[in-house]
Amino acid sequence: MADATLGASWIPGAGAQFLDGTSGEVITIGNACYLDSATNTFKKAQCDGTLAESQVVGFATATVISGAHLRVQTQGQATVSGASLTKGVLYYLSATAGSPTGVVADIVSTNYITHTFGALTSTTVDIKIHVLGVVL
Repeated sequence: MADATLGASWIPGAGAQFLDGTSGEVITIGNACYLDSATNTFKKAQCDGTLAESQVVGFATATVISGAHLRVQTQGQATVSGASLTKGVLYYLSATAGSPTGVVADIVSTNYITHTFGALTSTTVDIKIHVLGVVL
């Protein structure tokens, strides 16, 4: 199973909560984001960088350029058109910046573990972020 693609549109659902801020780089709809404390901007999270880069705060609800306003969904359900999810699978932050993966085996011994969401259907996620902050 490859990294998940989170589609072309984002429709918040039950229990949706958000953070608003500024993007620190080009961010695509569905990218997992962390808040860079040095620049106070959202950037794409990844499990094989620093601890800070693995601390997902939410998922981008739109595609934006660097310096643009960005809203990230921090919890709750969302329907994502064109998503490539496997129903019932729990997804974790991958080594590909901004991407979740459903393959725990892809997370290697030098990666930080961050649970991001569960797939309710092939196009619906239930975001429940849990940053463990430990290397596997």
